[in-house]
Amino acid sequence: MIISNDFRLQFYEELRKDHILIIVNADVDALCATAILTHLFSCDEVTYTLIPVNSIEGLKSTIKIHGKQTKNIILMNCVGSNSLLDFELPSNVNFWIIESRRPFHLDNIFNVDSIKVLTESSELPEWNVPDANSIYEQEEQSGSESGEDEEEEGENLFSDGEEGEENGGVEEFLDENDQQSHQDERNSSIIKRRGKRKQLADIIASRTLKRQRRTQWKRARGTILWEYYLKSWYAPPISVFMLELAHELGKSSAEIMWCSAVGISSQFIDQIICVEKYTDICADRMKPFILKFGPRQGALTDQNRNHLTSNFASIFSLDTL
Repeated sequence: MIISNDFRLQFYEELRKDHILIIVNADVDALCATAILTHLFSCDEVTYTLIPVNSIEGLKSTIKIHGKQTKNIILMNCVGSNSLLDFELPSNVNFWIIESRRPFHLDNIFNVDSIKVLTESSELPEWNVPDANSIYEQEEQSGSESGEDEEEEGENLFSDGEEGEENGGVEEFLDENDQQSHQDERNSSIIKRRGKRKQLADIIASRTLKRQRRTQWKRARGTILWEYYLKSWYAPPISVFMLELAHELGKSSAEIMWCSAVGISSQFIDQIICVEKYTDICADRMKPFILKFGPRQGALTDQNRNHLTSNFASIFSLDTL
């Protein structure tokens, strides 16, 4: 399920109720975003457990070992385009995906029970998410069962027809007085067999039509999936997303802004995003915070510099590093 607005109520306030497991990928952006999120949790006295991973196998192992110990698991840049439904997921646990890699797996998007995908609403038009009915066959099970019923019914009709033909030789063992009544019964049986054969032909035609429709649906589904997963790209850093969440909660600061600046700079230095996208993010999303928390005189005094350094160290605790 996609959550694209009101992150304070639909995400943060929901998490505050119970202990939280945070699984974070070992990349700079994820670590910066985690530093901001854990700082928010510490301010609100929310308990959490932090576990780093560096591979999908590590993620699967962590979920299997620690998943049953909590009701909420936050996944920071460690899912990518993988489907969580392929994992051994514990029951009654909500998974919150915060990810900068695109596209998301459609299983994660359309799952409404336990998987929540957090993203900005402005991104959604770029995803070109297909309709669920074109990807998931809603009546697959019922269609399979009806096909089995039709097949069984067809076999019964065929066997009934054979029995009717076998009974045709009984007439020679009957008395002359009974032959006329048996002839009437035989004529009636012939009419019934003809009706059953027509019904059997209709069943075969219906089954053939269903198979043709299913083949066409599978072909169209393959084309849709190919077009959806054809391109891969990176969204803005999740550390910037966390900065904006902190601001919405009234907990933004220069130190938190610095964390998100490190996250976006790491994406640019690692050539994950191009210079145009880096410039757009800085101008559109970082500029308000720079104007608010940046030095107004263009330089920092030694006292302010020491104060900021101390605060940075408190946010990037040894456990996070």
